[in-house]
Amino acid sequence: MAQARRRRPVFLRCTAAAVVSGVAFAASAAAKPVSAPTVVTANNSSAPTASAKRSPSVICVTKIKGLHHAVGAYRHRPRRCTLHQRGTEFVSADQAYLLHMHWVRWGNRRATGHGKVGVTGGTLPVIVKLRAPRSPCGPTVFTKAALKERFSGRWHHGKMRLDDCLH
Repeated sequence: MAQARRRRPVFLRCTAAAVVSGVAFAASAAAKPVSAPTVVTANNSSAPTASAKRSPSVICVTKIKGLHHAVGAYRHRPRRCTLHQRGTEFVSADQAYLLHMHWVRWGNRRATGHGKVGVTGGTLPVIVKLRAPRSPCGPTVFTKAALKERFSGRWHHGKMRLDDCLH
């Protein structure tokens, strides 16, 4: 049997300029631009190596330590994941809390899944599509997400540019 690897902290640094608006589902349409936040990440044990030829991962925020600092991890087919919009502060308007996710497809170019998204007062059905795999700082990760939430009897669409680096 293989011995489990010890998880070590890793830092996440957003490389893009500040984003002016939040997620499409956010109540406020325009947020103030901020400096690029830094995220500290808890584990990278599931991060693919160059020789592994594994399909891309996604960066999930696991703990928020302030407006500009958080802990996150690389995840492959996560059941629960908090997606964060690149270049913004760590506030709920710029995050998507995914729960009970079932990934129908997880390939080298895109991933598609359905589950629930956490909102104030409960959860809503959601369809998530991840795309644009990049490897700017090591492992390949999905850098864009499209979310489709169902509320008030119809589907509402939103897009996010995801964090792409754990440092």
